[in-house]
Amino acid sequence: MSVNTTTLTYDVSLPKFLWKHLHRLFEQGKGETNKLIRELWNEAGFSILKRKGEASAILKGVVKRPSYIPSRIFRNILECSGRIIRSQIKRKEIFEKLLKGENLRKNLLVRNILRQIENLKKKGRKPDNYFQLSPPRQSAKIYTLPNEE
Repeated sequence: MSVNTTTLTYDVSLPKFLWKHLHRLFEQGKGETNKLIRELWNEAGFSILKRKGEASAILKGVVKRPSYIPSRIFRNILECSGRIIRSQIKRKEIFEKLLKGENLRKNLLVRNILRQIENLKKKGRKPDNYFQLSPPRQSAKIYTLPNEE
């Protein structure tokens, strides 16, 4: 290692006996995150998250923690859900402008939303409300590698 570099992270191998517990924990967190996203998939949910500040802090006052979820895990669920919804707020604004016929610069995000609108039309659905679209899902994958002993 040279003098000018600093290592910020290291690979850590966890023992195999922990893997199934971690998988269960991550899957439960992912399921709870997707459930919360569906609950926030409305105008009220979007308006709550338009406020400044950490999503977990904002949602903590609105969403009650289930007793079977540890508090740190729940904070992560709130933060993940909040970030996903916040990313959708911008998409919703662009979606509504496009429906009004506004001419926007066609960057990748705008083209993606135009494609969503066209797909709705092809299915015979009149796109007049962003909440007609399916809410996004957290779909993180968990990979485990064999222990290096």
